[in-house]
Parts: sequence; C-alpha cells; structure tokens
Amino acid sequence: MFQRQDLLVLTSDDLMILSNRGLVKRAIKELESGHSYDLKVDEVGTIIVHWSDAIECILPTNVTLNQSYCSCAATTLCRHILKSVLAYQQTVHAQSSPQTVAGLSEPPSPNPDPLSPPEFSTWTTWNPGEISDTELAKYYRKPDLNRLQKSFNSGQVMELIQHQKPLAQFHSLPYTLRFLVPHDIRYTHCNCAEPAPCSHVPLAIWGFRLLPPGQTSGLVETATAALAIPVNLLDELERAVSDLVQTGLANCSTTLIGRFNRLISQCRAEGLVWPAEILGELLGERDRYLAHDARFSPIRVAELIGELCIRLDGIRANTGAIPQLLIRGSKADRVTEIGSARLIGLGCGIQIQYRHFKLSAYLQDADSGTLVNLGRDFSQGHSEADSPQPFAVLARTPVKRGIAWGDLGAGQLLTQGGKLTPSHELILGRAKATLNPQAYHWENLRSPLGIEDFAELQAHLQTLPPACLRSRRITDSFQVCRVAAVDSVEFNPVDHAVVAMLRDHQGQGLRLSHPYTFRGQAGAEVLLTQLQTLAPDQIKFVAGQVFLKAQGLVIYPVSLVIQRGHSRTLLQPWVDQTGLQIPNQTADPTTTPENSDIQPLAADAPPVPSNSPLASLLTASLEQLAELMMIGLQRGNPIMLQGWQEIEQWGQQIGFYRFVQPLARLMQQLEQKQHSLDWSADAATQTVLEIAVWLHLAQNLAIA
Repeated sequence: MFQRQDLLVLTSDDLMILSNRGLVKRAIKELESGHSYDLKVDEVGTIIVHWSDAIECILPTNVTLNQSYCSCAATTLCRHILKSVLAYQQTVHAQSSPQTVAGLSEPPSPNPDPLSPPEFSTWTTWNPGEISDTELAKYYRKPDLNRLQKSFNSGQVMELIQHQKPLAQFHSLPYTLRFLVPHDIRYTHCNCAEPAPCSHVPLAIWGFRLLPPGQTSGLVETATAALAIPVNLLDELERAVSDLVQTGLANCSTTLIGRFNRLISQCRAEGLVWPAEILGELLGERDRYLAHDARFSPIRVAELIGELCIRLDGIRANTGAIPQLLIRGSKADRVTEIGSARLIGLGCGIQIQYRHFKLSAYLQDADSGTLVNLGRDFSQGHSEADSPQPFAVLARTPVKRGIAWGDLGAGQLLTQGGKLTPSHELILGRAKATLNPQAYHWENLRSPLGIEDFAELQAHLQTLPPACLRSRRITDSFQVCRVAAVDSVEFNPVDHAVVAMLRDHQGQGLRLSHPYTFRGQAGAEVLLTQLQTLAPDQIKFVAGQVFLKAQGLVIYPVSLVIQRGHSRTLLQPWVDQTGLQIPNQTADPTTTPENSDIQPLAADAPPVPSNSPLASLLTASLEQLAELMMIGLQRGNPIMLQGWQEIEQWGQQIGFYRFVQPLARLMQQLEQKQHSLDWSADAATQTVLEIAVWLHLAQNLAIA
C-alpha cells in the first residue's frame, strides 16, 4: 500500500489543532464503536474511504485535509475526514505489524489516548531550514517574500527548537509557530489570525537556517546591522548608579532623583526599555521607603541595582551571544491599552518576598494567547497583635466587586478594558469586568502554553539566557503542562515540601514541588492527599513556574486540573479552602505575623531550602549589601565592616574562595576609610557593584 507520510505523522493532537477537540473525540468514538468501512489507496496515494453510513471521503495527495472531499453536508473539516485519517493510520499500522488484519469489516481500534502518538510514526528530529526558497515560492508571491525578507533583515528574535514537531517562538512578535508535518509548510500552526501557511512561516524557516551546524535549538537574532551602542547614555547611567551607592537610597537628594527621572526618558527614547523599567522600580522603592510602607524591601533595591549593572554591561559589550532586543527590550515591550477580552484563569499563587508577599493570578487571552498576570502586594505586620491569616482567607479579598482572587484563578474573566504593562501585568482600573466559570478544557489553550513533551520544555529552557539578560515579563517562566501519569508522591522533610514526579506520554519526568508553609498548610495538605489517592491518569494538567535545576525540570504549581468522570475541577494548592474553617468576617489583608515560618524569597525565584549553606550565605550577603546601599558608602561604619568580615569568613569555611575575593577587597577599602581623611569612594563603589552582579547572577542561575 502507498504510504502517505503527511497523514501518518499527524497525531490526534495535531488533528485537534487543525479542527477542534470535540470533532476528534467524536471521530475516535465512532471508529471504536465498530463503524465499518472500505478503504482504498490508488497508485498516486489518493485515499478513498466508503463508510457504512453511506458517506464517502476522498483525500487527494496534493491538497491538505481542509481541502479534502466529504459527501456530508459540512462545509469545513468534518469528523468523517478525521475518522478517515485515523482509519488509514490504523490500517497501515496493522499491515506493518507481525499480526496483519485480514479484513476491514472489523476495523482495528484507534489508540483511545489522544496523548499517545501513532506507533508507526518515524518521530525523528528534522530542520525546517532545509525547506528551500523554491518550495516557498509555490505558496507566496514574490512581492510578499521580498516584504518578509525586509522584515527579517530589520531584526527579529526567535527561539528555535528542532524536534519531531519543530517550534519557532518569536520574541519580537507575539506569535508561536509549529511545523506539524516534515517539509510540508501547508501543515503549520500559528497563533496568528492568518490561514496556513501564514506570513510567519518564511521568517521561521530563514531563522532555522541561522542555527549553527549540529545545534538543534537556540536563540537567533536576524538583524543584518548591529544596533548602535549609546555609550554616552550608558556612562551617565553608571555614574548615576555610582552616586546612588555612595550616598545611599535613604540619603539621595532631589537632584539625584531628578537625574534618574531624566535618564528614564532618555532610555525609552534610545530603546532601552528594560533599563528604564528598572530605574522606575528603584524610584518606586524609594517612594515606599519615604512613605514608611511595610512593603518596602531594601533587598529588592540591591537586586535591581545588580540587574541594571548586568544589563548595562551586556548592552555595552554587544558580543552577539544574546540578542540585544532581549537585553534592551523591544518596541513590543510597552504599555498597551486592551479592549474587550476574555481571559482564561490558569490558577492563583503566592510569591513570597521580603516582609511581604504577592498574590498573583495568571490568565491567558483566549483570542491572542497573551499570558498576563494580575497581582496585589500584602504586607507582613510586626506587632504581636497581628494574627496570621491563611492564604486561603486572603484569596477571598476582592479584585473587583464580586470577584475574589481565588475565584479569578479558577474562572474566566470578561473585561471591557485595561492596561498591559511591559512586564505583562494587567491593570484593570475602572474597566467593567465579570467572572464566569470554565470547564478546564486546557487542551484548547493558545500556544505556547500546553506543553506536551517535557524534553521539548527542557530544550526550551536550555536555550534561554539568565533572567537578568532576557525579557522582564513576569509570566515568562509560567507553563501549562499536560500530564500522562503521576508517581513518587511524598512529603520531603529536607525541602519541607510536597513533591511528586509527573510524566508525559513518552515517560519523561517533571518534578513537582510545593512548599509546606504555616499559612498555606490547608492547600498543601489537600495537594498531598489528592496526589496520593487519585489514579495516576486523573491529573490532566499542571500550571506553574518551571525552572531547570541540577536535578532536572522542576515546577512550582499554582493549579492542577483533575478529571473526575466526565467533569474536571481545579485545585489551587496555595489558596485552596478545603478543610479550612474560614471566619465569617472579612479578612484583613494587610498583616501577617513576623514569626511566620515563611522565608523571604525573590519575587520570581523558587523556594530554596533554608538548610542550604549556600542559600544562607547568599541571603546574608544580600542583606548586608542592601544595608550598605541604603546608608551609602560615605556613611559606612565599623559595624558594617564587621558584618562583611563575618560573611567573608563564612565563605572561606564552605570553600567559596572566588566569591569572597571581592568581599575581601571591599573590607580592605572600607578599612582604609577609617584611617584616611581624603578617602575616595570610587574604587569601593566598583567593588560593591561587582558584588551586586555576583549575587544577582547567583539568584538567577538558582545554584542554591
């Protein structure tokens, strides 16, 4: 039998992309129920299927499924065409197996699990860059290709992964493109509104050609001319940061604040979007300090200065190792107005920070696929009268009238307006919004969400530079992963967390870890119980922040979709209320006890075990650095010097000799200050900034 490779490599998930989940499930069900058929393949590969219900389907070789013929009344891709593809796949598989099926009156059952690919698929990695320009000319007019080539040369940033289903994720455009069939651009899927093959296919193909030989994934920047380096602006930024370190955030003058405001405007004019955002956050921290806001974080000040120095060095060096648009920010990274939108809730979680925490809800725009975050900061109190409020109680705090945070993560939000910041934080303002329930059919989420292959996810994370050298979108590390099975569920006393191993359809593992905290113990208990009692295949999806660590992929979940019969429910382990006695009175969202078991963590960092010597060293170093940046080098005193000496000795004891070298140099410079009347702070300032860079990189690389 002539084998149609374009149809044999299509999985059930691919068919869902080309049509919809309901049609594919119905086609599988009808084929399983014993619908008989007569299938013929002619010498050129045209497939003709006659079904027992008098329906005829014809699948020619030179057209896509959307253009195939069916005698039913449907005007678009119908279930009969899908059923014919599945029947053809099963027929070829049966004839290729040792036990060949003699007749087709009793058709072999298709694989009922849409996660499992056909066993006869070659499933080899291939490179879309091998598709020739001659092939592209068959589907695009020459003026269109010239226009696309100009757009390509002007500068696009793509993340490319060669795979069985190669992926091109544009960082300069809000689109993700996947190739479904090897060397056939008719079978591509993009989250834009254009029909396939869309205008982004040539851009992706040309991008794949730029990958170095032997490299199967990576970041590619397509600009033919290098971006100009604004040397004068970078020098002025470094001088302003140095002055801030010398005087201290608590003592900086209005003149220095005015310089920072002017630099923000200049950065935006030069296209330095992310440095401008960092400067804005620094000024925001100063405003919190002056207002005696409990949410003020001196550690955050040190982190921001460290990140700013790293980005300025990356812009100045311009080695080409990392696309400049990632370091600087692009034109797409700006405040944008959004109109009416339907946002699908993906869960609500907690980000634990210094002396406060952030309640965050993640949502995806159902039309564009844009992932957004709604967040609110809650301060931790300091008086003994403050009573600890469980996170589940705080999740009852309203986002808008009639909409609580916990419900927002589990429903779908209909809004008639709002603003989206460059970091993808959604500000609703006074826009009208309503909340409706959802059925948790997350198979229909827009790309790039809905990870099915954990190996592909790992390849994606391996291509990314550290967080301090890429987009500052707070949703970048958020993923929704489809789960085939769960095993190794336990409470880990070392990490003080609920852990489990999630498996995809190929058996690849993703480690789930959820910290057991005093205020979130109700949700953690529910999570542990559900993971231990549910069948391994009842967990359908897990959503959360994903990191690549020494032990492999780790996800810190904000939600899990659980299948119970024909219905699905959502478990949000941070804010789940099951088994929690919630008081009738409205929760006070402003205070929590100082002696809570929560450890201060960075905003987008995973929980780090408190018993890690390295984590403790980095935390102590960051706190000491934050204190110095608050009071300034000019006001440094012997007590501060003693603190650095203790940290330097600690680092020596655990063997971090290179790390303590700048600490020793700083101690020597601070000691000189005690014995000199004309001491210059310039050398010490550079050392402080070097330490800030070291500490921020250590956080980003999650080496703790």
